[in-house]
Amino acid sequence: MKKKMSHYGFSFATLQKVAVKSGATFDGVGDSIAERKFWTACRQSGLFMLTLLVPQYEVKTDRYCYRLDFALTMHKVGVEIDGMAYHSEQSTFINDRRRQRALECDGWRIVRFAAKEVLDDPDRCVREFVTWLSAVALSKFGLD
Repeated sequence: MKKKMSHYGFSFATLQKVAVKSGATFDGVGDSIAERKFWTACRQSGLFMLTLLVPQYEVKTDRYCYRLDFALTMHKVGVEIDGMAYHSEQSTFINDRRRQRALECDGWRIVRFAAKEVLDDPDRCVREFVTWLSAVALSKFGLD
């Protein structure tokens, strides 16, 4: 039997249902400590927009299926948290850039953070993400 966990007022089961309905492959929150710290900082921010983040979201393009660390699906915004261990090989780095270009061709905007940034100061990363979202929303609707 799975132990029920609480993520800032939401039960594990509730989060899983929301994630599955939105197309995510929900395996907890994330694959890394940095992803979990980012998720926690988003939840603690109290900002409604950040409660809409879906972890481990699968995006199907014409040719491939990709998983984003986090997504605001209604705005096609993805958040990627890149660890040095995973991205240290040149082939992995190149594939990751190809993946980003494919997602962008599909209309997605990707915000990237280094895992070290998130581990050192997750709240600052969340503030930067919110600032980025505000800037993009303002320019998208001609309000800048």
